[in-house]
Amino acid sequence: MNKAKMKELQLKIKKLRAQKLAKKMKEKEIEQKEKREDNQRQKTENKLLPKKKELLKKMLGWAKEFLKTDLSKQLFAKTNEPITIFYGNFSKVNLDKKGNLIFGQWCKYGGLGAHKITEKVMRKLTYNYLKEVYEAMESDKVFDTIARELKDRIEDDE
Repeated sequence: MNKAKMKELQLKIKKLRAQKLAKKMKEKEIEQKEKREDNQRQKTENKLLPKKKELLKKMLGWAKEFLKTDLSKQLFAKTNEPITIFYGNFSKVNLDKKGNLIFGQWCKYGGLGAHKITEKVMRKLTYNYLKEVYEAMESDKVFDTIARELKDRIEDDE
């Protein structure tokens, strides 16, 4: 056996082990940083819980009032399907004819599920997301979303 080649191989192995250890340490550092950020985000969301509850109450109030309108009666006379009232990043909020708000998520490959927005689900949503949904409800954006949704449904029926 060539001693020079053996030594060269041992150095390469040592270098690879050092690189692997450095990569592992970097991954662990990133993981710890993400965990700290998640914990901080969770603390912030917990502090905002009263505001989130108030937003949910306002959102459900909006839904209840909307269902009293002639427009909602016309919309739900034509379909039993929930109507999309808000689109977010890979998510949406629907309104059903009972006044339930339904949060739905999807990804590139399909749906991840839909859940009635109860207090339990509300706790998992961020304050900023809930605020964005509520602001859309209070502005004309919600009606643009409904119109777009219905346009798509009408085109699909033809």
